[in-house]
Amino acid sequence: MRILGHLGLGIFVMTFGNVALAADTLQLHCPGSGVATDIENNTVVSRDSDHNRSTGVVQTHKTRPFEGVVELKIEMGGAKIRIPPGMYPSVYVSDKSDWLPVKEISMDEREIRGEFKITILSRPDLRIDRVTGEITVSDSSVNFTGSCEKVDTEAAPKF
Repeated sequence: MRILGHLGLGIFVMTFGNVALAADTLQLHCPGSGVATDIENNTVVSRDSDHNRSTGVVQTHKTRPFEGVVELKIEMGGAKIRIPPGMYPSVYVSDKSDWLPVKEISMDEREIRGEFKITILSRPDLRIDRVTGEITVSDSSVNFTGSCEKVDTEAAPKF
C-alpha cells in the first residue's frame, strides 16, 4: 500500500497495485456461509490379554457448517477484518468479536487480496472479486464464501 497524499476535507488517496482509493475508509459487509474443521482429541484406554492397561489419544477431524458476516475495513495505515464466530476454532479463548489485522493487503481493478491470522495454525487467504462482490476466505481449517456490499459510511441513519 502506498499513500499518495492528503486531498483536503479528510480524503486520502491510497494506491493498491494500480488502483487509487479516494476515501477515508473502504468498508465491506459480506454475509455468507462456510465450513470449519476442528481437531477433536479422545483418550482411549485398552487392556491386553494379560490385563495390562495402556492409554492413548486419538485425534479426529470434525467439520461443522456455519453462517455469518465477514466485515473488512481498508483505512489509512492498513486493513482489518472481523470474522463470524463460526470461523474460529471451537476451543478459541479470546474475544470472538475482535478485529484482526490483514497482512499483505493488495488491490487492483479486479480484486482485493490479503491474509490474516486466526491462530498460530490458521492463516486464511482472503480474496474479493471487485466486479461480482464474491468473497472467499480459505485455508486448511476454514472455508467461507459470500457476497460483499460496500457500506456507505456517510449514509444517514435508517432509524
